[in-house]
This record gives sequence, C-alpha cells and structure tokens, in this order.
Amino acid sequence: MTPTNPFRPTRFEHHDHPLIWLSPNVRLLEGLKSVYVAGTRGSGKTSLLKAINWRERLYNPTVRDQLGANPPDYVAVYFRLPDFLTSAIGLINWEHCFPDSPTPDLVGYEIFSQLIEFVGAQLICEAISSLRAAQRFSYSTNDEDALVAAVLARYPALAEAVGQDGCEGLDGLSLIFRRLHQRLNVLITRGQVHDALALSLEAQPGVFINELAARLRDLACAAEGSCSTSFHLKICIDDCETLQPVQQKFLNSLVRSTQNPLFWVVSYVSVDYDSTNTVHFNQTLSDADRTQLLLDDMGNSDFYRLCEGVSLLRVYYSDPGLRDTPLNALPRDFFELESLLGKVSINALLANQAQHSLSAEFTQLVERAKARDKRRGSNRVPSIFETYVLEKLGHRLADDREANLGAYLRRKNVAALLAICAEFRITNIPYVGATTIVSLSNGCIRDYLELIGSIFDEALRRREIRSVADLRQREVPLSLDAQRVGVRASSRAKLDGIRNIIERDWAEATRTVEFIGKLTALLQSNPNVESTLATPERGNFIFDLSLLDDDNGDHPGRRAFVTRVLRRCEADGLLRPARSDQNDDDEAHELAFHLHRRFAPEFGFSYRGPYGLLRMPMGEFAEMCVGSSETLDALVDRAYQRISRDTPLDHPKLL
Repeated sequence: MTPTNPFRPTRFEHHDHPLIWLSPNVRLLEGLKSVYVAGTRGSGKTSLLKAINWRERLYNPTVRDQLGANPPDYVAVYFRLPDFLTSAIGLINWEHCFPDSPTPDLVGYEIFSQLIEFVGAQLICEAISSLRAAQRFSYSTNDEDALVAAVLARYPALAEAVGQDGCEGLDGLSLIFRRLHQRLNVLITRGQVHDALALSLEAQPGVFINELAARLRDLACAAEGSCSTSFHLKICIDDCETLQPVQQKFLNSLVRSTQNPLFWVVSYVSVDYDSTNTVHFNQTLSDADRTQLLLDDMGNSDFYRLCEGVSLLRVYYSDPGLRDTPLNALPRDFFELESLLGKVSINALLANQAQHSLSAEFTQLVERAKARDKRRGSNRVPSIFETYVLEKLGHRLADDREANLGAYLRRKNVAALLAICAEFRITNIPYVGATTIVSLSNGCIRDYLELIGSIFDEALRRREIRSVADLRQREVPLSLDAQRVGVRASSRAKLDGIRNIIERDWAEATRTVEFIGKLTALLQSNPNVESTLATPERGNFIFDLSLLDDDNGDHPGRRAFVTRVLRRCEADGLLRPARSDQNDDDEAHELAFHLHRRFAPEFGFSYRGPYGLLRMPMGEFAEMCVGSSETLDALVDRAYQRISRDTPLDHPKLL
C-alpha cells in the first residue's frame, strides 16, 4: 500500500484533525492586550488563532501533547467571520436607510457591533459551560443561574427573546445569543435593516460584551484556586479581510472599546485590512490598544524553525509505529530538515553538474578552477563559481586570498550559479538543500508544505523512501535529483494553479507572473552582460503608477486597471512586498514587489533575495496587463533592454 504523504493536505481547513504546532508566536497572543495578526494567505494565521482556542486545547491531542498539564490563564474562542456574518451587511447604504440620523454610519456600527457581540457571547458562554463539564471550573449551579438572571434583568430585550421557554444556565443563554445573531443575519440579508436595529440591546457598542465577559470571569474564578489573577477571555476572529472598509472601521472601534477581562485577536490578509481607522473623529487604533503581529516579517531562522516544527508533528502523527511514544519523549534529532535535505555548497552542486555535462566549455571552466586551487594549495571542492566570477568581471589580483575578496565572491555565488547554468545550457538548475527549500517558501508555511510534499512524492517514486518512518533520523539526505525534480514539479504546479482558472482576473494574474518571472530570470542569469554578476540577483521592482495617469497617455483607466492587477496578485500571495514603507491604499503613487520565490525553479531565478530596487518599465508592463499584439517574450525583452539602458551599473570595488 502506498504510504500517505504526511505533508498533505496543506490547508488547515482540509484536515479532519488539524495538526497545530505551538510556535513561539503563540505567546504573543496570550497577554492582556488585543492582537492583530496579519500575513499573506498560507502564512499560518489560522493555525496560530486555533492554537489558543479552548476547544483545540481541550480536545486536540497535538496541542495537548505540547502544552503539558498547566491550563492557560485565559479562555479563547474562535470563529471565521464569513461563517457568522452575512456579506449583505457590506452592501447597505446607511445614509439611505437612516436619512434622519446625523451619523448614519454610527447606526451601522451599532448593528454590526451587536451582531459580533452576539456571536462572541454565544461562544464564550458555551466555552465556560463546556470547561466546567470538563472540570476546568467548579462554580455552582446557583451561581450560574444567578449570572443568567442578572444578565436578563440588565437587558430586557434578552428576556423578551427568552420568552416563555425560560433559559437554563449558560447553555440556554448561549442558545439565545445564537438565535439572535442568526435572526440579525436573516433580517440584514432581506434588507429589513430597521427590524435588525430593533433587536439591538440598549447599550453602546462594546458595553454588553465587556459586561458579560466580566460576569463570566467572576463566575469561572468563584472557586478558590480556579484562576490566576490575570485570567481573561479572548475572542479570535479569522478572515477579517472579507470586511468592507467601513466594516473594518466598525471592528476597530469595537476593539478600541475593550476592557479587561476581554481582549480580541483579529486576523486578516496583510494588504486587505485597515488596522488603524475607527468611526470616531480623531480616534485611531494605536499600539496602546493592540499589538500587531506581522507574520510576513518573520526572520529566516524563525521561519526555518516553524517549517521544522510543523514537519515534525506531521511525521510523528503519520507514523503508526510511534503511537506508543509520547511526543515529548522523541529524540532531539527525530526530524531535522538538514538531515533530510542536506546542506550543499554552490561549488558542490556545480561539480555534480559537471559529471553529467556534455559542454566542453563547462569542463574547461572546472579544470581552470582546479588549477587555481592547486596554485593556492587547496584540495577542497573546486572553486568553480569563484573562478567564473573573477574571469567574468576581469579582476586579476596578484593575491586573491584577501579576506574581503572571499566575502565579495560569496555574495555572488547564487548569481554565478544561474549565469553558469545559462551560459553552458544547464537546464536543470539544482534548487536543493534545506535552506534553499525553506527560502523558496518565501515565508509561507503552505508553500513549504507543497514543496516538501512534492519532494516526498518524488523520493517515494524513486524508492529512496518506502514509508513515513524513513523521514526521521536520516543519516543520508534525499538525493539531489529527487529534490530537484520534486521542487520543479511544485513550482510548476503553483503556476498551473493560476493558469487553469478561466476567470479574466486570473488570466491577467498569470500574464503578470510570467512577465515578472521571465524578466527576473533574464536580469539574474544573462551571462553576456557584466551587470548579472556586478549587481547580482536583481528582482525587486518599483511600479510608478503615476506614469499611467490619464493625462500621461492615450489609454484612460490604465492606472486603476494595473493597480487592481497588482493588488490582486499581492492579495493572493503571487507578489510579495519589496519594501516595508509601502502604502496599502489604492491611491499610492508607487508600489514595490518581487515575485514569490516558489516560482524560481519554473523561471530560473534566485531562491533568495532579491536585492536592490529597479524601476519597472511601466509602458511595457501596462501593455502586458491590458493585452498586446506583441508576444509576452517580446515585451519582456523590451523591458529588459529599457532597464539595461536606464539603470547605471554598480561597478564593484574589491579593496
């Protein structure tokens, strides 16, 4: 029987029993402060929010095995916004619905806030009740009934919703809140906005949920020793990028009204959410109100540990031979990326390619490298890329063992690899090794799982591995060929995934990816120009949108069109921001992006970087976006020639 690939499915939502690795970022969500979690799709936002959810902590063995016996000093609930909020609320014209109100948006805020508060109230009542049943809390039934009676007395509209049926305990109260937010959604969807407003409680937005949280905290902590002094509640809301701009202000305003013991964790795709503005004049959401966690800013070493931790969990829970071995009893070297994929130098990769190359010129380069090493008294792997760089850039130094020369050459090792492969027609560029695979993931855990999953499939096909058990405590890494073929297949699959969608937006996205991919590869690998090595691994592009203004050309609307294409590619993780000071609004004059690095094997550009900033020729780029009689390759060549003319060469200084 073919073993199951432990790295698939890659989406959290596609798992029956999600495997959640508790990364160090979990601690940032656990404090007495609201948190906004931003990241591109697939960066691990959902896993992070689920990691603190009471249900996962109580029932998910992958979380329990990592936590130990001590319960957290909070209870966190989780919901996806699209599952509980009708999209119709984003289409309401509040001024039209409430023409007599001096502030119609505040009426909209009241309805929106009430809906979110009812959802949160349902979930936290359900959580406290369930945790009592699980003996996490030990409050009395009398105290529970007293809380319910106090809430109903405080808000008569809730008592009316209860009616003759009565309300038994927190479970009954939770059902009331559930019926109310479902009713609100139905009324809003039908356009009965005034009826929806009538369901709202007589309280300012945020007051009801804060009061309820305080009562629930007191109930849960009634028994001595049940809670720490910092015990609190959290409401985690996922997929908030689905909110319209005015709704984002509503949610920000609700978060700003937070009072201990209630805090919010809000998750969204980085580019699609305004995390600052509120509905209140001269009041914004600041760092004093919430912490911002930007997953896209995760350092290379932190992301490497994330990939390794997620992989360890998947291998452990996929191996039936480990069912009797506790997670915390695994040896330290149970799963190591470097043991699985190896650590290979650029020269070792080139030497491996030389064994299979039919190019006499490449063989001669290797021989010259060996002669150079012999003169220098070195018997290590031939210094192929160093020899190539020195010959190409024309540096003839009497003594090339200077320390700064070594550092200078190392900065150009990947550029040399790409140029050598291009010059000597080596088509199978070896994207292999642990650090390379992690770098190709571009900070996205989903892309990492797609890459490593594809490598697993190829290694299985070659019979280098026969089961999941062969992934742990390896003494010999998987072959370079298995990695290279697997990585190339994963890269092509990412491109085919957007090519195969027939909608117009995706056709434009596909052309954009292919244009930037081919242009980046040409800039980074053309062996016939000195800039390839002198200013290596260029691929960060500035898009000057002001050049597309209607008064600067004969094609009205080009700026808005190109901006939409770029923003769409950014939101879907195809393009990654190239600088941190980038404006998120559609009126920005300049945007800066590079292509996601998982596309590197398909187009042949660097798995790291890119470095520096280049100005994208906007005429050619806009022509590609809107459609042109010229082929895409011809437009790429024109853009390359324009960059070559307009960008001064950064001549290196060695000493």
